Parts: sequence; structure tokens; C-alpha cells
Amino acid sequence: MEELMKEAHALFCGGWSIKESQVFISTLQHLLTAATKTDDPDAAKTTRCWATPQRWLLTLDTPSLRAALWNPSTKEKVELPSMEKGLPQNCKCLLSREPGSRAGCVVLVVDDDEPEIWFCHVGGEQWTRHEYEIIVEKPRGSPNFRLVKKTVFRRSRIRSIAAVDGKFYFDVTSSKLGVLDFVPGPTFTMMDTKGARVAWDSWELAFPHLVESRGRLYLASIALYKMDFSSLAWSKVDRVYDQVFFLGGLHSAASYSAWELGLTQGNVYYLGPYELLNVFSAGDKRRPRSNCIHGADLPAPLQGTYDVLARACAGFTVGIGSG
Repeated sequence: MEELMKEAHALFCGGWSIKESQVFISTLQHLLTAATKTDDPDAAKTTRCWATPQRWLLTLDTPSLRAALWNPSTKEKVELPSMEKGLPQNCKCLLSREPGSRAGCVVLVVDDDEPEIWFCHVGGEQWTRHEYEIIVEKPRGSPNFRLVKKTVFRRSRIRSIAAVDGKFYFDVTSSKLGVLDFVPGPTFTMMDTKGARVAWDSWELAFPHLVESRGRLYLASIALYKMDFSSLAWSKVDRVYDQVFFLGGLHSAASYSAWELGLTQGNVYYLGPYELLNVFSAGDKRRPRSNCIHGADLPAPLQGTYDVLARACAGFTVGIGSG
């Protein structure tokens, strides 16, 4: 994986022309050519792809609408049902489990602009589009609300979302967590939670990110929390072992080994387009800080991987060329 990331970084620096919408290493032309298993470089120009936190990529050939999962580390490819039409510009993709899991795997695509999802089962026969509606109470005076029987509600769409043990969890408010399960169709439920010390009317300003790491659900906002499902409570994390968290646009997030990247374990970073912003560290009792680290000043182990990480968490999608 490290060699592949270095190769990708070299190609990015070489000036390859890419059209961004959610980026990862395989969006580079020669890697997409490998994904499509063809020696024709033009075939890769019509392929779009979306990164998943599980490090697989959803690839979509735009002329044929053939879809597949591809692992850039192992070159393994899993065929998926073809789609009836293309996916929207701003969306993100997650897997409920590893594609080869005996418990099954759901491939989920979440539209970031509209309350819509697309999903299919690995080994299934078709993709399904589903419109959802999430209505939650919101304090008066907050934006995006409507009055229903003198009670203020707001329409909510899925923003930050993570998969843990076959289910998808998405943030709603500081005291509510949404759950999306497939049995086999999509089922939405809400869980009341406690422990996240963010005022209800400040939740969106806290820019919350849900992220799965080693089978656990974390919440990164102005601090790092871990979900205890036995008590449905967020507990503030003072220490994590060999984990570092990267937060990006469209509420995307990823967790990596701190040792592999040469970073301090427990650090939480926001990946901007031109710099790495160290937001805070787990257990740091000081106020969250805003230390911008520009490309030339990155730690040596990160200089060859920053562009790849930034694109992995950019929250956009990628197509090569004009397709």
C-alpha cells in the first residue's frame, strides 16, 4: 500500500489532468486502467470512482454503467450489478462489511445534496434508489426549520455516516444518532444518546464527523468521543493507540495507522486543499488549535502520502478526462 501511495503521489506531482469530485489513488489513469483490466488507456477516461473508508473503491464505467468494487492494494475486483443511470456529482460511498464477508455486504451511496441513497448487495441483481425523510426537532430561531403544531422541526439529510458491524450510523443532533440497517430493504431508526458536550443549536457549527476505526464508532468534532453501545453514551477519548484520524469535505473521514505515517497517535487532522490542519489531539486539555502545516513543512513520512490522503478524504468524486 505504501509503495502504491508513493507512486500515486509521483503521478499527481507529474501534472496528470484529473477532474475531481471524490478522490482516491485509483483515479489516476494507469490505476483505473488496471481496475478495468484493459490495456486501453482511453477506457479509464470514462470511469468514475468513489473511495470508501474500507479502502475499496466503487468504480462506474459511464458509457455502460457497469459497476464494480476494486481494491487498489490487492488489485482484487468484485463485480456489482449495472446501474440504470449515473450517480450525482456530490456523493459518498460506504460498505457495510468487507465484500467477501459471509454475513453479506451492502454497498451504499449517499447523495450529499438530496435526501436520496442508492444501494445494492454484493452478489445481488440490481441497484435500488431510495428517497428518505428525516424530521427532527430543532430549537426556535435556528435555520432550516418549519412549524408543525407550534413545534419547530427541521428536515435533515444524511451528512456524516460510518459503518460498524453491518449497520450504518449517521449524526442527527448531539443527542440523537441515526441508524440505517438493511433487512434486506433500508430501515431507518433513531437512538437517543448522551455524553457529547455540544449544544444542540451549535451542532452543525461543530462540524461533526463519524468515523469507524478498528470496529468502534468515533465522533470527532471539538473533541474525540467513542460510542459505548451498551449505554448509548459518547465517552471522551483521552488516548488512542496507533490511530490517527483525517477529516475532510462532505463530512468524510478516515482512520489510519499513526505508526505507518510517522504521526503522533491520537492526532485528529482536517485535510484542506493546500495544507494539513492539526485540529486537536485526543486527551488534549487545551482548546482545539489551528496549526496549518503546508506541503513543504510536512513531516518527512507524510510528504509522499499527503496528496493521496487529502484526496482520499476530500469528499469529492473523480473521473479522468472529460467523461
